[in-house]
Amino acid sequence: MTKEVVVQRSPKDADIHAQVDTKKLVFDLTGTARVGVEPGTHVLVYFLVAEPGTKFKMEIQAPPEAVFSREHRVPSDGVTVGTKKFPVNM
Repeated sequence: MTKEVVVQRSPKDADIHAQVDTKKLVFDLTGTARVGVEPGTHVLVYFLVAEPGTKFKMEIQAPPEAVFSREHRVPSDGVTVGTKKFPVNM
């Protein structure tokens, strides 16, 4: 049985490339992406290219057991990368 993972990015118009496991995330105009996954352990991988100093936030908003938030500024090289391992229960 699949569960929906909801990922939110900001700024919503940032050039962010992200995926959950091997599924590429497609963000809508609000900066939200949704993907269905099976119960188990999964990995969110993302990278952002932006002006140094840009404030950036990546969140997993659902399901409740996977909730995660990371906020920081893009470093001087203009590239930010990140990963988050998270569970999805039945």
